[in-house]
Amino acid sequence: MTMFKKLLAVLLAVSMLLCAGVGAAASSDEASEEASGETVLDTEIPEEVEARITTALYLDGISGEQDAQGVTYTATGDDQSVVYAKNGAIYTLSGATLTKPAGILSTATSFTVPTGEVLWSTTEAGSYGINAVALAWGEGTVLTLSDCNIWTYNADENGDPIGDDEALIGANAVFATMEGKIVLDNVSIIAAGEGGHGMDVTSQGVIEISNSTVVTYGKKASGLTTDQPGGTIYATNVDVLTYKSGSAPVYCDGNSFVSVTGGSLESWVEPAAVVCTDGVLELTDVTLLSHEDAALNAHFPSSPSTVTCTGCTFTSEATSAVTAYAATNMVFEDCEFYPADGAYIVASIPGEDSSGNIAADEATVTMIDCDLTGGVWADEENGAALNLILEDTTWVVTEQSVLTTLTIDEESTIEGTMLVNGTETALQAGTYENVVINPA
Repeated sequence: MTMFKKLLAVLLAVSMLLCAGVGAAASSDEASEEASGETVLDTEIPEEVEARITTALYLDGISGEQDAQGVTYTATGDDQSVVYAKNGAIYTLSGATLTKPAGILSTATSFTVPTGEVLWSTTEAGSYGINAVALAWGEGTVLTLSDCNIWTYNADENGDPIGDDEALIGANAVFATMEGKIVLDNVSIIAAGEGGHGMDVTSQGVIEISNSTVVTYGKKASGLTTDQPGGTIYATNVDVLTYKSGSAPVYCDGNSFVSVTGGSLESWVEPAAVVCTDGVLELTDVTLLSHEDAALNAHFPSSPSTVTCTGCTFTSEATSAVTAYAATNMVFEDCEFYPADGAYIVASIPGEDSSGNIAADEATVTMIDCDLTGGVWADEENGAALNLILEDTTWVVTEQSVLTTLTIDEESTIEGTMLVNGTETALQAGTYENVVINPA
């Protein structure tokens, strides 16, 4: 086993621990669960839960618009939102600053993970949006926030947000649930508490965001987030940055759809984008960068996720550009990949199921009109599989590559030496099984 593969195995072990971070984190502090039968969605926040919500601006079925240039709305209480829209409210708020410098989720409880780290469980915040700065729920509810600051943080002596601020546990910035919709344009989102996502959708909530920035400073606090039983996010020209463990710029959970067009996704610890179970992720003209993990990662092999990327750049400073710990169908068209030195363009590695048990996975990766330099690897010895399909693609092999199947069309070329079932075979159009490709 090469040194890099040993490193990859270590990263996998660490990933198993942190998956409760990205998975939990990005989604109600609980790992994704395997679907069993038809999902029955809640239609409203439970009465005993909603009874605790207070808010600075209460929009119950209200329609209207407000030019609030220079106005600041503030929430400081536990379970308190700045803006709360429900029951078919249709409201536009422009130019305001919505700030929450204090107020935790009142039902948050601490727990200790196997590494010894103490984390907080913020289930109600991740399920219903309790304690979010902006909260919308209910069919027909549309809350529009334009030219606004949406901030839940305190600054240190240097003026920088305090990460994992204990005064803001479970304080999401924006939350849409129960078919509620939030539209954001030209907003600045900053969230700094543990479990405080930039935005989150559950129970078929919808968020549309454009021309904006999203930054999170806490653990278990992803940027653009969906959670079981799922929702939808459309992002256009949005820059997202996350700093802590369990916090991916994009986290697309099962039964969800996330579309990102333009902008950048950057993470200092986690992958720049994560998709799990049967989530569907579409990326167009997006720059993805992870300093300590893969640029794109698929988790939880209980059911296949789908990833479609066009005109994107994937850069990892630590490992493979793309990793699959899950049953995944990935299509990349006109994309560029920059893995760390000695790492892979794409690596398929056994992942874990919804209970945390190791499970084999199978990734199908299609490259269309791409220029590839590097290796592609499946950890077949431990049950992983990778099916690579090349269409009008040039691949210069620089690392030994292991593939379950390889399909090459007439317009594609590979610079390397191919072994099929251990026998050297000419590289030409066709489909091959049990493939090893060595650098030329």
